[in-house]
Amino acid sequence: MRSSQRLRDIWLSRRLRDGWQCRLREFERLDDWETATASGSDATRALLAFWIEHRLAVLILLRGPRGTRFERMRTVMIHEMERLACAHTEKRGGGSALSSPARFVLHRIFACTVDLIADILEEHQNPIAIQQAVAVFWRHQLAGLQALLNPS
Repeated sequence: MRSSQRLRDIWLSRRLRDGWQCRLREFERLDDWETATASGSDATRALLAFWIEHRLAVLILLRGPRGTRFERMRTVMIHEMERLACAHTEKRGGGSALSSPARFVLHRIFACTVDLIADILEEHQNPIAIQQAVAVFWRHQLAGLQALLNPS
């Protein structure tokens, strides 16, 4: 592989990871997670725009390309979501950790999150269709995660 292509691949993976982490950190500051959509969040809007602009590269990275230096990207993203969700729950719950069954469910939810985003990018090429599909997904997921991690 040419050096310039390798550098571009590294740049894309870092941008994806950084955008993902920026979006995840935003949840600590929000009271209503359902506002963390592309229309309500600069970080989310930027991440979605990156997904659209680099659709095929992001799709490959989210699928965890085996045999490459990027094969752990998918796993790292899932674990980062888990880590932040657990930290958030402990902070809100006065130090109480999530139960083992709850952690299992969160892991599966976040693995499915990465898969569904990849599925959307694979199925849709049109930026508007991608935005609409992601909006539908986020509407469902954000409400569910808020209920799971912030029980009243």
